[in-house]
Amino acid sequence: MPIDWKGVFPALTTKFDKLDNLDLPAFSKNLKAQLDAGIDGIILGGTLGEASVLELDEKETLVKFCVENVDGKVPVVMNIAEGATREAVKQAQLAKKWGANSLLGIDIDAHIHDKKSKQAYIDHADVTARAIMQQYPACETVANTFRFDDDDGINYYASLHVNNTQYISAEFNSERSVDKAGSGDCFMAGLIWSITKKYAPENVIDFAAAAAFGKLHEAGDTTSQTVEQIQSLIKKV
Repeated sequence: MPIDWKGVFPALTTKFDKLDNLDLPAFSKNLKAQLDAGIDGIILGGTLGEASVLELDEKETLVKFCVENVDGKVPVVMNIAEGATREAVKQAQLAKKWGANSLLGIDIDAHIHDKKSKQAYIDHADVTARAIMQQYPACETVANTFRFDDDDGINYYASLHVNNTQYISAEFNSERSVDKAGSGDCFMAGLIWSITKKYAPENVIDFAAAAAFGKLHEAGDTTSQTVEQIQSLIKKV
């Protein structure tokens, strides 16, 4: 299917059940909601879709399931985010075989995690955002999220690239998380909501990051946070 890169192409989050298996019923519910909303394309395996940590058979299952359920209504795009070139080429060939209509071919630094530096992540986010905008001229906004879980607790921040400028959110920290499910959805919801409310870019990324961070401390796949509660989180950092 030829792709006209106009409109809304949401990157769907990948759903898992309590046993850490793909939750296709939950994924299907999200996919249907997107289609019913009138989106123009679907992206699988984006930053929030766990592209770099999904097993190959899980990626195959997702692509085939999505292509079958979309049934030609909109294009299905598969993100390739591998550290090794040969593996990236292999997965691109497989994605085409599975039925994906297009690929997001943005180069990444295979050794970025070895640098263990916030500035390195932020700099790389800026480079990849510019690459995305150059490759897809209709794209006006690119956001990245960064979440680190270790013995010291949870560290979370995000970046926003708009109008040729990068904005970095406040940094959020806590000793633990309650549930990681839905955090990516809350980030996107916060991003879209604050943009529609005409927030300044620096406030947009703060609000989206706070919404995602707040969801980490709620059980379940949905949030009960209010706008006031999210804004309160921002004021605490």
